[in-house]
Amino acid sequence: MPVLFAHLTTRAIEVTIFACTWIAVHPNIPAADDTLLVIGFRRAGLVLCGMVVPEIIILWAMRQWYSARKIGQEHKAKGWTITHGFFLQMGGFMMCDRKNPPYPIQLDDLVTRYAKGEIDWPEITECKIRDRSKGDAFSKGVVVFQTSWFLIQCIGRGAVGLAITELELVTLAFAALNAVT
Repeated sequence: MPVLFAHLTTRAIEVTIFACTWIAVHPNIPAADDTLLVIGFRRAGLVLCGMVVPEIIILWAMRQWYSARKIGQEHKAKGWTITHGFFLQMGGFMMCDRKNPPYPIQLDDLVTRYAKGEIDWPEITECKIRDRSKGDAFSKGVVVFQTSWFLIQCIGRGAVGLAITELELVTLAFAALNAVT
């Protein structure tokens, strides 16, 4: 029986690490011509990176947060917030013209074209951006439940004097890093 219990605990740990990392990683908006396979491989690569070197994902998230905050502050007079900054960085604003296929516009190009009068400033509310978000509450709720269950299990094992394995400690560290992300 101890072997079966260890196997089930290992599976729970693997599921917890994978679920936390999958939900914590938010890839950029895919290009219009990206296939589901390309999108899946891109996300899987980010998840793998997050599982092997989670600090990289945290640094990436911190850099994006700082930049999005700066963009929101610089363009506050135009009604922009940090949400607009994140949306811009993720490739949410697309440049569409008759000569080229749609492509994501970067901040410098947006500001330059707006200053020249070539384009209008994008007018979209924060509410509309959040409404189109793919980060659903159900998937995040499942991860929070799984992680909470795992945390309670570890606390309970420690409280009754049972050993907590190194793998469980690593899983707790992953959960903490992904919560920060």
